[in-house]
Amino acid sequence: YKYVLRLEERTADGGWQPVTTTEREPYDGVIPTAFWDEGITVVEYSELTPPVPDFPAAPDRYRLTLQMYDGETLEKLPVTQGGEGELIVLWGAGKSEE
Repeated sequence: YKYVLRLEERTADGGWQPVTTTEREPYDGVIPTAFWDEGITVVEYSELTPPVPDFPAAPDRYRLTLQMYDGETLEKLPVTQGGEGELIVLWGAGKSEE
């Protein structure tokens, strides 16, 4: 599996537009997800480069999302905790306060 970590900005029509994105296999594929145990939390560290040095941290206008998908079929994985659909909001507008 691979993941997409994306910083998005709310558009005038209420949709979302990517500002910056990183897409990769967790741990660069060194620990393939096929070997992960169900129910175990795996911590991955990743970076997003802001488009400008003093990028505003405005959680009402921006959000950080995570989406996982099958790297071969491109099928998106459903969110099973902390969200719904195919992505989870980690920070900002639309984040669930569970």
